[in-house]
Amino acid sequence: MFLNFLNHIQKYLFVWIIVAVAGGLLVVKVFGGYSFTPLICFLAALIMIYPSLIPLNFDKLKNSLRNYRLILFSLAANFILAPVAAFLIGLFFLKENPELRAGLMLLAVFPGGGMMTTWAHRSRSHMPTAVSVIFFNLLAAVFIAPFILSFTFSYLFGDSFSSISEEETCFLENITDQTASCALGKGGKITAGQIAWPMFFILVIPLLAAYLTQKLIKKKKGMEYFEKTKMLFGSFSNWGLVIVLFFLMALNSNDYLFKNPYVVAIAFGPVALFYGLMLFAAIMAYLFYGESRGRALSWGIFLRYITLSLGFSTSLIYQNSALAMVIVPVVLSYFIQMPLSFWLNKYLLNNSKIITENQN
Repeated sequence: MFLNFLNHIQKYLFVWIIVAVAGGLLVVKVFGGYSFTPLICFLAALIMIYPSLIPLNFDKLKNSLRNYRLILFSLAANFILAPVAAFLIGLFFLKENPELRAGLMLLAVFPGGGMMTTWAHRSRSHMPTAVSVIFFNLLAAVFIAPFILSFTFSYLFGDSFSSISEEETCFLENITDQTASCALGKGGKITAGQIAWPMFFILVIPLLAAYLTQKLIKKKKGMEYFEKTKMLFGSFSNWGLVIVLFFLMALNSNDYLFKNPYVVAIAFGPVALFYGLMLFAAIMAYLFYGESRGRALSWGIFLRYITLSLGFSTSLIYQNSALAMVIVPVVLSYFIQMPLSFWLNKYLLNNSKIITENQN
């Protein structure tokens, strides 16, 4: 019965996202919502991010460097073009809304994700290329994103980033003997190293756990069993997404949305513009490289790892509840990325047919 429920969420994810957002906001409106708890960060990593990484075919990474030109192209698009585009869009259209600009930047620095393998498969892309693009972009995000985000947060918030007092401690400080802090801005400066800590727990540990889980399943049950069941992990991740999204939208700080409903309208245009630019870059990459490898590259450029962006936003909100609005661009991206993904898939398949006919 639970499997049927997961399949239902997978099939109607768009509807479930709307239900989660509406349900969370209803809790705020009727009951006043609740204060942020670090448990949401744990849930985000455990039931949302970790399962989404298990279906990645790590075995295909052995020959991934054969696609080094496409990998370098995707890295340039995702860590130069995307952040610059997000920064400039925020500068021109969200100048008075630094929280929304931060949310847009989170989308920019976390590309790819588990959904890339699904769309790459649907569009008959070259899967080894798709897997290599996903993996190396995630790896790059671990090392590059902290520097981009530290610059962004320092630029946007300065010394006022963290609201955690000097007397407060968190689990991260306790396990590292207070050498690391949950508060990125504690001490008056936001550094890349401080951002790397939450990223380590949100991305690196789930990625390692996903790799070990995959190896264990293959060893105990075999490759055929893994291939049959790996999509269940993606469905489970979608279930986790709905849960985490509900809790995030039920935060009492989201009462701001009822007092200032125009925030959603302000954020929608810039987020849509950002996706439009990345879609254009993805199509240009496909036309340049052509066919199956080009299709894989196009997905690697266009898709944002929204699940990871949402997970990282939970860390930001924990550090400063006043930053609750960073999730607005992230949540809106679901309603933009999903329809555009269907359109891009249709474009790639139709264009492939035209190319094939001309070659014949």
